[in-house]
Amino acid sequence: MAYLHRDGAVYRDEGFQALSKIEVRANGQRILATLNVVDNPSIVACDELGLFKMLFPAWACAMVSQAGPPESMGALFRKIAGERLAREDFQATVRDIAKLN
Repeated sequence: MAYLHRDGAVYRDEGFQALSKIEVRANGQRILATLNVVDNPSIVACDELGLFKMLFPAWACAMVSQAGPPESMGALFRKIAGERLAREDFQATVRDIAKLN
């Protein structure tokens, strides 16, 4: 979970939507998080990013962007269209699911 203030520049400039997946990068690490938008500055200030877990040092400068589609998205669409998936498709799907947690 990630928290951005509704009046913050990052939220406004990037056009994020609440409950969308975002990508956060800091200190050479990358995580995916679900975005929560808040109005209360006691939760997170306009120039801050709040994370559910302390994954980066409090002083870290983070880059926030829209999360791209998972690598296995093509396999999902093929399955919906009725195709039979290969073992590699299932493995890619499981890897994508594991990345979200």
